[in-house]
Amino acid sequence: MKNIRLFGMMLLFTSCSKIMVQHAESTAGSLQSRLFFALPANTIEFTIKIREEKYEMGQVLKNAECLKYLSKTKTNLGLDINVLNMFVKKNADYSFFSIIKDEIEWSEGAIPDTSKIFVFQNRGKWYKDNAFGLTYNDDWIVKDGVTSTENKSYEIVTSLASTVGSIVSSFVKSGNESLQIIDNKDCLSKLKTLIKLKDAYENFQLYPPSNVNAEALVMIRNAKVKQIEKEFEKLLYKKTEETKTHKFSLYISDVFRKGDKVNIFSVDQSNGNLLINSHIYNDIIWPVDSKKILSVNLDIDDSIVFTLSAMEDERTVFFKMKSSSFTTVKNKVNYGLTYNVPSIRTFYLRDENGNIVKEQRFPIAQFGAINTLNQKLTRADFTLDPLTGSLVKVNLESKAALTSEKIKTGGALLSQADSLFRKPKPTMIKKLEDEVKELELRVKKKEAESKLN
Repeated sequence: MKNIRLFGMMLLFTSCSKIMVQHAESTAGSLQSRLFFALPANTIEFTIKIREEKYEMGQVLKNAECLKYLSKTKTNLGLDINVLNMFVKKNADYSFFSIIKDEIEWSEGAIPDTSKIFVFQNRGKWYKDNAFGLTYNDDWIVKDGVTSTENKSYEIVTSLASTVGSIVSSFVKSGNESLQIIDNKDCLSKLKTLIKLKDAYENFQLYPPSNVNAEALVMIRNAKVKQIEKEFEKLLYKKTEETKTHKFSLYISDVFRKGDKVNIFSVDQSNGNLLINSHIYNDIIWPVDSKKILSVNLDIDDSIVFTLSAMEDERTVFFKMKSSSFTTVKNKVNYGLTYNVPSIRTFYLRDENGNIVKEQRFPIAQFGAINTLNQKLTRADFTLDPLTGSLVKVNLESKAALTSEKIKTGGALLSQADSLFRKPKPTMIKKLEDEVKELELRVKKKEAESKLN
């Protein structure tokens, strides 16, 4: 079977033969030692990044009285009141997990459709006259040329970044009023070191040493800010961020055919795992048995959940013609070369507030229909899309027996499409405009020729 990968993409037939394939059952026995190909079914490949914000309590906040005092005060220290309230609630360090909405990525993928596998059939006396050459990808989907498929292994990428600097920047720029609001003597005494460092920084900014060059001034300033950062983390709190990337492949099942919103995924606030709605979890192709991507019931009202919906695109050929216009494939019946006519869907990914995060049109092979080329053709050089199984390009040749040779190249893939999408006849005004343009070009051509002479 591997040798068929080495052939060019073509089919050759004599004048008495036809392009014939047989719909095959997807069993190993029926495909053994036979020339077959699979049409694809589509998936969406998701990349989801989850941010973990870690908050560690400092010495002052470990004092319950100071923590409660600061959480009730409109402080100008650069402290996040929500963070202080969480410390009060947890009475310990904690992490907050969130999906980074603007970094969600998706792309179209494909897997072989086991219900759409076809075997080329050679009938006895025509065997010597027929030659087949096909190029496959790794999923036995026919295409023109060789391409490598994406490595669909489970991947976690982490990056660590401290964000305490932004808090300190707000603190050092806020002026003395940021500390004047603290009237709790016990808390104020615990912050005396931080107050001294801030005063020293402000004096340096107001009265920089005159005998130091500009480069040295920058170094001294950075060192003082770093001292404040360290003291800030020790006394108040430290915040760091870590990002994890989860990848998974979702088969587009009939759940998305009607255009209804489907709860699709969320994040576990306790550990940052990606939670997939149990109604679609069985449609996850990879990763398999992941401990970081889990199946849960996301129908509860208080979930921070993302939804996915798909609307049929009215601009597509399939929408205009409906499935009744296409060939119905039955088992054990011979057809010409078989390909997909995918149905185009516009997918909308929305956040917990109903805002659209992603929007994209995808051709979905399994929502479309199967069509075939004319069985009377004597030759067809074709290219199929490995993602959808649809015809990308085709050169058709038809030779009539007992008459002169007739060749047709690049014929209509769908006879119905000729009348449906044919350009309208030009109006009289359009014809006149074209004639004027032609006359102008002739005049310009004569002017150019006269100059040359």
